[in-house]
Amino acid sequence: MNAMRINFKYKLFISLIAILLLASVTISAIWYAHSRNLITDTILQSTELLLNERNREIGKTIAGIDYQSRLLSVNNANVDRGLGNKWKDPFLNSQANKKLNSYIDSVYSGSLSIQAIELGNDRGDFYGRGIRRGYPYLREEGIDRLLAQSPDELLVLPYYDKGQNVKEIMFYRALSYYGKNIGYSMISISSGALQETYEGIFLKNAIVTVRNAQGQALYTSGYSEESPNETIAKLFEKSEAGGKHLVKDEQGKEWLAIRQNVASGYLTVQVAVPMEDILANIKSKFADILYITCLLFGLLLVIVFFVSNYIGRNVAKVSNAMQRFSAGDLERTLVIRSNDEFSAVAESFNEMTRSIRQLLEDVKAKEKEKLDLEIRALQGQINLHFLFNTLNTIKNLAYIQRVTNIDRLVGALMELLNISMAKGTSETTLETEIAYVEHYLEIYRYKSVKEIECVVDVDEEAKDAEIPKFMLQPIVENAIIHGIEASDEDKNGLIYIKAFRNGQDIEITIYDNGQGFDPQEGIGFSGIGISNTDRRIKARFGEAYGIRIESIPHESTTVHIRIPYRREDTP
Repeated sequence: MNAMRINFKYKLFISLIAILLLASVTISAIWYAHSRNLITDTILQSTELLLNERNREIGKTIAGIDYQSRLLSVNNANVDRGLGNKWKDPFLNSQANKKLNSYIDSVYSGSLSIQAIELGNDRGDFYGRGIRRGYPYLREEGIDRLLAQSPDELLVLPYYDKGQNVKEIMFYRALSYYGKNIGYSMISISSGALQETYEGIFLKNAIVTVRNAQGQALYTSGYSEESPNETIAKLFEKSEAGGKHLVKDEQGKEWLAIRQNVASGYLTVQVAVPMEDILANIKSKFADILYITCLLFGLLLVIVFFVSNYIGRNVAKVSNAMQRFSAGDLERTLVIRSNDEFSAVAESFNEMTRSIRQLLEDVKAKEKEKLDLEIRALQGQINLHFLFNTLNTIKNLAYIQRVTNIDRLVGALMELLNISMAKGTSETTLETEIAYVEHYLEIYRYKSVKEIECVVDVDEEAKDAEIPKFMLQPIVENAIIHGIEASDEDKNGLIYIKAFRNGQDIEITIYDNGQGFDPQEGIGFSGIGISNTDRRIKARFGEAYGIRIESIPHESTTVHIRIPYRREDTP
């Protein structure tokens, strides 16, 4: 018993600890996930706002370059005279060159962001300002092939210094004069324009990369050995412009990555923000919360220990009382002094033991009563057998002395007694029940002042149907006493019994031509026999079955009985 108590107490203690631990971990995880999502969304929105603002700024710069490039490159007569359709006259050609140089000077000096301008072709003609690269550079870098593939598009390319750092951003476009290709144009700006636009506006360790349509890096920031730009660049390979993703680099570090197109798709800006920087404040707060949770958890351990000890002690009392009770100690009572459910359990247990003791006393009394009834029934059965034998002697004497009425009367009474004394269940066949009614009528005719005729119409299929014993006799008796004999009319009595199978039911109709009654007076079930029979049917087969009475005052009464069709072999 003591081992059981200790086992239960510690099981309860461990269960409560597990529940508290699970609740603590679950709440902490939910808080961390919610805070992580909230801060991530906030950083994402602010980063997108800043990025959109900077992209609009750089977009204006590129739009200006694109505009100047189109003026130089498309259907410009000055450019055509300098690079395409030159004058054969040296003087006119010299004037055209001066005019083209003057035009280039105006474009060059008109924008502070322009670092260099070039106009040239594959024949060696060249006009420009700033760093000179010329057509050989164009051919060496394969730019001429790119221009041939997209003659109408602006080609954005990086220009590297000796240290392979981007020094300038070059904007190339094919020169054309009314569909004829006459060379190329190039306008460059300093890479510092991108640096001034994107430097230092995002989180400290954020990485910003600006790439051209060919995927070349035009500007990068936030380089570190742990997260190199080339590694971060791979994070965007499967992403689309405008996408927002949580991605991991090769070291398993998680980044919030954003990608947007700029200036009609000439540039793509990629921003990667390390999640550890975003969540640094959350982790600090989470550590504080975890510390507080541990303190509270320790306090809850003490509380849970005392609670489990209290519950285990009371459960032990209940278990001890139940074991003594199962061993036969019915006088055992359970005492728990508290104002909680255990006190209610103790009261219920004590009430249960009192009820069981009273039940056992009642069972003993009923067993004694049953024994007395069995003795009386045996005595009654002996008396019935003696009566049956006596009646059989009277019947034989009446037959010998030719007193036929007494012979038939005693014979009918003996058949009634024989059916009543039959052992078995409380059910009989419809055929046997109707025979019982006919014997009853045979006896009743000798005491009735009126002639009573009984007509029986039973289908063959319905004869072997199982029905409750003595179901019809009370109804027939009621029809004679309260119907036929109560009638003031001088006419013979008629009892008509009809029975047939209707689907899964048996329909039985008992008609008499007695005085009837007014159905509105509700006296159809006033007879004890009919009322008891209806209750027996409903108790045996359910409320859907029973007796229904129809009556016409001073004319007739019809009793309808409906019960399930059952035979002796029906379960």
